[in-house]
Amino acid sequence: MPAAGYGASLAASKARSPPAGTPDATEPENSRSGVVTIPLDKQYVPVVRKNHVVSYKTAYFGKVSLGMPQQGTQVFTVLFDTGSGHFFLPSAACETETCVRHRRYDARASSSAVDIDHEGLEVAANATGRDQVAVAYGTGEIVGEFVRETVLRHSRVNGRLESKCL
Repeated sequence: MPAAGYGASLAASKARSPPAGTPDATEPENSRSGVVTIPLDKQYVPVVRKNHVVSYKTAYFGKVSLGMPQQGTQVFTVLFDTGSGHFFLPSAACETETCVRHRRYDARASSSAVDIDHEGLEVAANATGRDQVAVAYGTGEIVGEFVRETVLRHSRVNGRLESKCL
């Protein structure tokens, strides 16, 4: 059975060359370029066949907070799907064994969460159905609904953890 969750899009636009005298487009503080930088951790996951490691998959994780007000954000370490530009979170409504083992995102706890369809358009509050996305992985499938949400990234500045709204 697929795990139900919410999908949040982190699609970044193509970087343009910044004007002379401005920070480099790779610097996290540069929002003019349209590129968002989130520090990621990389993990190599062994692929095992017949009790032998035959290759390694690479997984990228990062820490994000979702929702407003900022003092009530929900913090998650997420696996970034490098193929789609989305990340998935287990929904508070999901009761599968997989979902209940993880922290779950509750859109109702956020004043900035907006239910959207696959084109990014707001879904009416009285809608009886929702667009869903399904992504199949080697280990299973994830099915989720789309939500537009405020995302905050975390970074260390002079030894202090800072959050910045994206």
